[in-house]
Amino acid sequence: MSVLLLTPDRAFADRVRSALGPDTDVELADPAALREDPRYAIPMIAAQHAAEVVIVGPEVDAQRALDYAHEFDLQRPDISVILCVPTSADVLGEALHAGVRDVVDPLAGDERILEAYKRATEAAARARSQTTVEDRASDRGSMVIAVASPKGGSGKTTIATNLAVGLAQAAPGQVAIVDLDLQFGDVATALQLMPEHSIADAARTVASLDAMSLKVLLTHHPVDLFALCAPDSPGEGERITAGQTAEVLKLIQREFRYVVVDTAAGLGEQTLAALEIATDVVLICAMDVPGVRSFRTTLITLDEIGLTSAARHVVLTRADARVGLNIEDIERTIGRPIDVTVPSTRAVPLSMNQGTPILQSEQRRTAVYQALTRLTGRFVDAPYDTASTQSRRWRRRR
Repeated sequence: MSVLLLTPDRAFADRVRSALGPDTDVELADPAALREDPRYAIPMIAAQHAAEVVIVGPEVDAQRALDYAHEFDLQRPDISVILCVPTSADVLGEALHAGVRDVVDPLAGDERILEAYKRATEAAARARSQTTVEDRASDRGSMVIAVASPKGGSGKTTIATNLAVGLAQAAPGQVAIVDLDLQFGDVATALQLMPEHSIADAARTVASLDAMSLKVLLTHHPVDLFALCAPDSPGEGERITAGQTAEVLKLIQREFRYVVVDTAAGLGEQTLAALEIATDVVLICAMDVPGVRSFRTTLITLDEIGLTSAARHVVLTRADARVGLNIEDIERTIGRPIDVTVPSTRAVPLSMNQGTPILQSEQRRTAVYQALTRLTGRFVDAPYDTASTQSRRWRRRR
């Protein structure tokens, strides 16, 4: 691993070397780079050093350090930046918007420096992995569709399983669904499956998995859909790391045209791992005041942490609930239009209890069936070429 320090403070460089140990290569940038405009310094720095992590400061003005962070975020998002400057609310706020991975006080101890470095290297690895995955997705036209919601009970699994069934009806044998609610996942129940293996098995053996051994771990559904289900016990799920999750998803993406990921509620590390790989995100908003507020916070958070590359599709569930809200109120609150509205109906819990998704039933004339069909159509009709992501964004705004 390699770390580049943008600071004139050689004593700090010695501290970083001591904190990170002999296996980490720590370099000081050319002092001339500190005098350059950050817009022009970044290409020079990148050409001279192959660092995965850059630490800016100390002995660098806080605003100039933020300028460097902004430019790294724009020009080299694969490099993680740590600021080592005196902290304040203003600095922390700007650092977040600049894509900075951590802010460390110059007087912090070695443990704090090591902690920030570990987080930054993990983020850099995810960024490089994301670039590779996006390139491959563009080449093959494959999609990873993460279904996410800030709160439980919003109908997320209903949306994910119906979307997977709808896609499988359009592209038999080319769709996989992954249950990433590792503690209480319901995909197997919703699809009436009895899996012999789970994502825990895939995570344990991910280093040796290939296409053939992966297929053994998947459970086949009658609509020619494949599922990687959640573990039987929450304890098994807790042992799965975000890194293992990312590797499993990347392997599945190589083998399927569509990968639907049913995430756990909120923005835990497993969900973030899926969102970083996703080409599309289906965001579920429940039609109640707490749900709408949480949804708005989720959108802001995704923007602040830089998860903005995936096309977003907003689904409003229980859209006909009489709770003193209307769609216009919700759209004003969240700052963007609703893409698909799914009405409340007794057919949804009934379908979950029976293990037969709505789109697998004969309820074609019902409003909920038509709504789920419209959601599926956003992906089935999308073009599969190198411009697919931009095309989907245009379709979303129509």
